[in-house]
Amino acid sequence: MRYTFLVLLLIVAIPARAQVDPLVCEDQARPNFCFMEGEVVPVTFGHFEWGDLDRDGDMDLVIQGNRNTRAEPAPVQQFYRNDGDTFFLGPPRVPDGPPSITYVTTYIPLFASPDSMLWDGGNAMGDANGDGFLDLAVSGITSTGDLRTDIYLNAGNNTVSLTRTQSFEGLRSSSVAWGDADNDGDLDLAISGLDENGEARLWLAVNDGNGTLTTPAGLLEGAAFGRVVWGDYDQDGDRDLLVSGVGNDQQNIVRIYRNSGGTFTPANAGIRGVLFAAADWGDYDADGDLDILVAGGQLHPFVVGGLSRVYRNDAGAYTEATVFDGMLHGTAAWIDYDNDGDLDAFSSGAGRISGEVAGFTYRNDSGSFTRDERFGGGLFGDAALGDYDMDGDVDVFIFGNITNAGLFSREYRNELAHSNTPPNAPSLPIATPGPATVVLSWGAASDGQTPAAGLTYNVRVGTTPGGNEVVPAMSNPVTSKRLQTARGNVDHQLTWTLSGLASGTYYWAVQAIDPSGTTSPFTVEQSFVIP
Repeated sequence: MRYTFLVLLLIVAIPARAQVDPLVCEDQARPNFCFMEGEVVPVTFGHFEWGDLDRDGDMDLVIQGNRNTRAEPAPVQQFYRNDGDTFFLGPPRVPDGPPSITYVTTYIPLFASPDSMLWDGGNAMGDANGDGFLDLAVSGITSTGDLRTDIYLNAGNNTVSLTRTQSFEGLRSSSVAWGDADNDGDLDLAISGLDENGEARLWLAVNDGNGTLTTPAGLLEGAAFGRVVWGDYDQDGDRDLLVSGVGNDQQNIVRIYRNSGGTFTPANAGIRGVLFAAADWGDYDADGDLDILVAGGQLHPFVVGGLSRVYRNDAGAYTEATVFDGMLHGTAAWIDYDNDGDLDAFSSGAGRISGEVAGFTYRNDSGSFTRDERFGGGLFGDAALGDYDMDGDVDVFIFGNITNAGLFSREYRNELAHSNTPPNAPSLPIATPGPATVVLSWGAASDGQTPAAGLTYNVRVGTTPGGNEVVPAMSNPVTSKRLQTARGNVDHQLTWTLSGLASGTYYWAVQAIDPSGTTSPFTVEQSFVIP
């Protein structure tokens, strides 16, 4: 049986829930991040995801996890709709409240019957069918032990109506991520985790362009208790995969799979694995390529302690740039939480298996990282990062298990006073079509806080004016704000090739995105014809 060495780590008791006294923002000693009143259902071994599902201009919340023990799981899958600084569990709709966070914590299954809800896995939002609205993928295990991946398509029309349209084999202790694997514009799905035999697998489910995915095909070795993330690290115009966690033969891995025309092969990047690792791609030095943040555990005599490492990307080769304290079995992510134009580091989880549980931001000052803001944290948990109130800064939602105390979930609103100006729109959009292919290019945008090389770009291509049918931008068509706080879909590229196009007329535009997730307007829409 694989992963027997994890047994002692996983027998940590998970009580039903802890009662945490909510704080009032004005009473906090450090109000930079304000702990909002109210609680979402606390869980472990799952994932929270923020995204504007109803496209009303604010971020909604999807949660997945287990609110009981591993031996007797009680899976939870819920959706909380955000209506102008008020969260509530929907449907049904409740009246708008005062300008504070209100959570309805009754356990209402939104997506499926309780017996078929999934935990010990991950979920991800993405526009799978090109209709301009975020859809949902969920992978994990049921309370009866069945492994499954579910695809929910969003009916849109500025409401939220998620319908399960597809189910296929899944992975447990898993992570899922949407990304374009074959440069045809639509979103494919990467899944990393454990199969029914306890083997660490990495699967890819390919999208037919209408939101229907193929049965996932095995790629290479995946990882459990970690993350899978898309990004173009070698700047060749296609999306590569970063996989972290526990691999086969009890190896701790952080591995890049390089994409060459839809074929993925391991890259010899020299990145060291850590226990219960999480990793993320981001350009912390604003030089135009993707660096890597890794957080996890390192074995010391008789104890496992958390650490973080930053790997700098130089022309596709990685060098360990700095090491600082961090967390294991939680989250590692790049965020510009202080709106100064560069990426800071975020890590949450446990400093030790039986010790400190917390989340921290690490302020980036010219590549030197200093621990700054502190949050509550939890073991076997996760964090969602995004601008939920759309005020121009990144907020934080953390959940997990507090050892010997119970489960918790907390939302922290960012109250930092630093302003952030949006970047200008890119210049000179040009399309050069050929047989079934088009090369799209544009000039670099500019930004008041971020060097031009540190901006990423987000492309939209449709078969109708303003449409997303071919390449979904996942941005609000009125405000141009992204429906999730994320990098652009072509990363730092100023030229990108789209393939597999049928003959006809296409419409496209591109926008710039800064490290905080603030977007520029789209360029004036252009068109091109595939003969």
